[in-house]
Amino acid sequence: LYRILFNECLRSKRRERRFMPLVVDYFQTPNWEKGSVGTGMPVQERAAEDRVIDEEQRKVFWLAMTKLPPDQRKVILLRDIEGLSTRETAEVLGITETNVKVRLHRARQKLKALMESIERG
Repeated sequence: LYRILFNECLRSKRRERRFMPLVVDYFQTPNWEKGSVGTGMPVQERAAEDRVIDEEQRKVFWLAMTKLPPDQRKVILLRDIEGLSTRETAEVLGITETNVKVRLHRARQKLKALMESIERG
């Protein structure tokens, strides 16, 4: 049953090509008085620019995901995108919870490096 659910989730994600929510830049200081958000740009122009940047980041993310080994890709999909717990992920994949944590840590590190290399060149 878990394997069927896992395969359906993968199929759904391939069709939708959605991306996990992006991390907010907490170091950016809002500038509400001038009608802009920390950049000196009007809010509407900033929102349009953010949408373009978000779309580019989604493309980079999914390209990097395709370059991850399957075991690392699965654990990222289940934990970070589908939101399963460590225990649930371990049950679906048939591995220990410790192994899930190790794979997730390594997958996140590799994903970050891949995304940086894609963005650079």
